[in-house]
Amino acid sequence: MHAIKQVHCRFISQANKQPHLLLFLFLFSLPSTAVAQTIYTSGVVNGSLRVLNVLSVSTEQSLDFGRVVQNSTREITANDPLAGRVLVTKTDNQGITIQVTYPSNITSGSNSLSLTSNSNSAKYVDGGSSTAVYFNPVGYTSPAGILPTASYLYVYFGGILSPTLSTVPGVYIGSITISVSYSGI
Repeated sequence: MHAIKQVHCRFISQANKQPHLLLFLFLFSLPSTAVAQTIYTSGVVNGSLRVLNVLSVSTEQSLDFGRVVQNSTREITANDPLAGRVLVTKTDNQGITIQVTYPSNITSGSNSLSLTSNSNSAKYVDGGSSTAVYFNPVGYTSPAGILPTASYLYVYFGGILSPTLSTVPGVYIGSITISVSYSGI
C-alpha cells in the first residue's frame, strides 16, 4: 500500500490584488513500510550470584592477666598460654579480612587501668599450617584476602598492664573486638 500526501497552498498576488489559488499536489509513492520501518538491535545481560557460607567467629579462651601487684608490669604475648584465643571458621575458598578494636583501658567500676600492646601482642595462625603473622592489635586491619590453607585460623591476643601504686585494687575488665569479613565483597 502506498501513502499519498497532499499539500494545499494559497497565495495572494500583491500586483493585481486578485487572489490566485495555486494548488500543489504532491504525491509520495513511497511504500508505507519504508516510512514506518525501525532498525534496532538488542542484547542480553545475564545475572549470577554466588552465596557464601557465613563466617563463624568464636572465643575459645579469654585473655587472662591473672593477678598483678601494684607498681609492677605484666605482659602477655600472643604466644603465652594465657593469651586470648579466637577461632575463625570459613567454608568457602574466599579470602578474609580481620579488623581489631583494642581498648586503651580496662576498668573496675569507675577506675581504669591503661592497656598497651606491641608487635608481639597479637597474631593469627593458619589452621592448616604453623605459619603465624604477628601484629600490634591497636587499630589493626589485616591485608585483604587472607586465605588460610585450612577452613579455619586462630587469632591470639595479649597485652601489657602496668598498675601504679595509685591504681585502685579490684577486678579490671575490658573487651577486645574482632571483626572478620570476606574480602572483596
